[in-house]
Amino acid sequence: MTSRSPAPQAPRPDLGDLSAGTTDQLVAHADLDGLRFDEPAGSLLALADATLRSCLVARARFENVDAQRSTLRDVCWERPELVSLRGWRARWRDVIFDGGRIGVLESYTSTWSCVALRGVKASYVNLRGSELVDVTVADSQIDELDLSEATGKRVALPGSRIDRLVVHQSSVSALDLRAAEIGELVWAGTLTGVVLSHDQAVDLAPELARQAGARVEG
Repeated sequence: MTSRSPAPQAPRPDLGDLSAGTTDQLVAHADLDGLRFDEPAGSLLALADATLRSCLVARARFENVDAQRSTLRDVCWERPELVSLRGWRARWRDVIFDGGRIGVLESYTSTWSCVALRGVKASYVNLRGSELVDVTVADSQIDELDLSEATGKRVALPGSRIDRLVVHQSSVSALDLRAAEIGELVWAGTLTGVVLSHDQAVDLAPELARQAGARVEG
């Protein structure tokens, strides 16, 4: 009997009792703990090299969020409206994006552990070269999701529509696509670690045969 792929562990941010925070606390190199930020807004949110622990950011509206090299632990983004969120080389653990819209989310060469996007709409999500462990993209709509050269284990996309999924040289163990709607799957080499439904495998069969050197006729 074939064993089923393990589901990602869901993030459980420990928020506890939160104090009210202010937007002017959200700055580069900040070290923040146990705060709630309601409807922060502006053109730029500079969180480079910042550390946020046990924080809730509710209904944030920014054109650009610079979160490169940020450390987020037990953080919930509630219905954000962001044109771009750039968080490369970041370390995020037990983080949830709950609803909202993100134009471009770039978090390449980062470490995500127990991170979930739930009901999020995004144009482009770039996780190239990142280490992903227990990551869930659920009930979301993403134009392009780039997992090229990503590593890790237990990544799933339940109920999500991904127009273009790129997995070039990805080595994520148990990348579960079975409950997702994938418009185009782009890869080179093998699909090691990818878990497909029977129908998805049938749809991919001609391309798999082509990459193996076969010619499909008739």
